[in-house]
Order: sequence, then C-alpha cells, then structure tokens
Amino acid sequence: MLGLALALLVAESVCKVIDLRNRLRHHRIVSRISRISDIPGVRYELVPNLETVTPNHDQVIRINNLGFRGHDVTPDKPPSLYRIAILGDSIAFARGYAEKDIFPAILERNLNAGNYGKDFEVVNASLSGRDTWEECAILEHRVLALKPDLVILQICLNDHVRLPFPKKDATVGIFGEQAWYEYSSLLKLLDQRIEGFRKIHAAVIKKIGWNKRAERVILDRFIGLEELLNVEPDWPAWSAILLKIRDLTTSHGAGVMFLVCPVDIEVRDLAHDTLPMLTGFTQENGIPYLDLLTLFEADGGMKLFADHIHPNPEGHRVIAKEIERFIAGHFLSLCGGESTRR
Repeated sequence: MLGLALALLVAESVCKVIDLRNRLRHHRIVSRISRISDIPGVRYELVPNLETVTPNHDQVIRINNLGFRGHDVTPDKPPSLYRIAILGDSIAFARGYAEKDIFPAILERNLNAGNYGKDFEVVNASLSGRDTWEECAILEHRVLALKPDLVILQICLNDHVRLPFPKKDATVGIFGEQAWYEYSSLLKLLDQRIEGFRKIHAAVIKKIGWNKRAERVILDRFIGLEELLNVEPDWPAWSAILLKIRDLTTSHGAGVMFLVCPVDIEVRDLAHDTLPMLTGFTQENGIPYLDLLTLFEADGGMKLFADHIHPNPEGHRVIAKEIERFIAGHFLSLCGGESTRR
C-alpha cells in the first residue's frame, strides 16, 4: 500500500509539472470550458477569456472576451468593418480542429483577401449541442448588441429537436467536463489520453459514495435517425422560431441567411434537398438559403466528413469558399468593391 501510494504521488507530481508547462504555454488550462447559462432559453455557455482542451481532444480552444470561440471582439464597430455573426452547433464550433482550420475563421480570411471594399470580422457564436431555440436566444441577448451586418444561422438535421435542460446545480458542462478534475492533474491527463475514462471515473466515484454529484446530469438523450428525419411534428414550433430569428435580425438592420449542412446519410442517398420543408419555407419568406448538399456530393461527398455529421478540415474549406461566393452575390454588392476571387 505504501509503495502504491508513493507511485501515485510521483505520478501526480509529474503530471503537475506537465500541467504547469501547459499553463505557461496556453495561458490558462482548466478542466471546465462551459457553464450553466443565465440567458433565458440557453442551456450552456462558454466561460470567457480562457484557453483549454475538451474531453477526449487535445486541441486547445480559445474562448474570447464575449464567451465565443475565437479572437476577442470589440463591441464598438467601426464604419469600415463588415461584421458577420455565425449561430451554429458543433459543426461551426468544431472543437476537434484548430481555430484556423474551421470555416468561420477561413471565411474571415477569405473575405479579407478579396477586394470587397470592407474589412471583415466573423464572430463564431456557436456551441456544440445547440438547437435553433438556443441560437435565437443567443442572437437576442448577445449577438445583436454587436451590431452585425449579417447573421448566418447554421442548421443541421437535428436542430428541430429540443433537448431537455440541465439542473441548475449541474456539475457537468456541455462536453461532460466536470470541475472535480481540477483536484488532480493525473486524472486530468488520463481523461485526455484514455477514451471513456471520465465516464468510468464518474461511475466509480458515484459507486463508492465519494461524490454524490458526480453523475452525468447533462441530460442529453439519444436521437434516432427516424426522429431526425421526421421534421413534421416539430415544424410548427420550429418554423415559428426560424421566423423570429429572421425578424429579430432584420429589425436591427442586418441581413440574415440560413446555411444548411447535410449529414452523411443524405449525401449517400443523393437526396435533392437536405430539408425539403425548410427549402420551401425560406423561398416563401424571402430568406437567403444555402443548402450544401449538392456541393458536398460534387466535391467528394463522404471524403468531406470526419464522421457521420461533422466535416473534416477539407470540408470546412469547402464550406467557407461556398459561403463567400453566396454572400458576395447576395449581400456585398453595396460594399463598394468588386471581388478578385472566383
């Protein structure tokens, strides 16, 4: 027992040194990147002003002064700046990839490299697991104050399904991260290196009664493919919140567009539209609408996916390029410049 205790002490000491190195290297590494949100209708929000990793990933995520992924954003917007805000889920947040390799950052670079007569800033106000209702609340309470010129709503096939809210005293973040990992650098390292370690650890802690609050309270649930494809039962409520997003945005003098990212089953099945009901809805209500399904089929299809839903870095580059083309044709004609990019 003494030998085991000494071995664990040495291991913990080594991990503390590694932890210290990471803190010096990335400013601030913490075990919890998100927290329960005080915004009405929003489950989780990111903790502002930190750099950290998320469970089962070693990519350092930078959270800015406003609690969004990416560089800091100044609320005051100079006249020369064209500000684009992206409201999305795990596709736009893309925690597994470096910030420079995801489509919001690529879009900002592409637009600034073109000759559009403006400076461009893209605010990535996305977070994994968000549905359209949460994105509407983020728009109303956080994004509109930034005076965006354009709001892009990134839609995925599961956005019409509302997830239950966590308890207000939940100790688990949106990614399953728990604050009790802060007491041990060894456990944090094991969590980062061993897939599923956090779940085992939480189960053991709960079993032996050391922490009654260690159980998973994120309250996510499995959503089957049949439920995802069956939009009709949710359509009245979903279409109403989509219209609210349009009306909130346009009432503040900004443009709005819907961006639909397909999942791999739609690419495999060669469907004509990702969400036919949404296609007709946007046409009827005059909402600029970019469905990437045909693009994904033409540009390699399954080769653009990292898994069944999320695009890989090449997929992100394709998405950014297509968004640039779309907004150049629909929104940038008043900017005073002419694109040099084709």
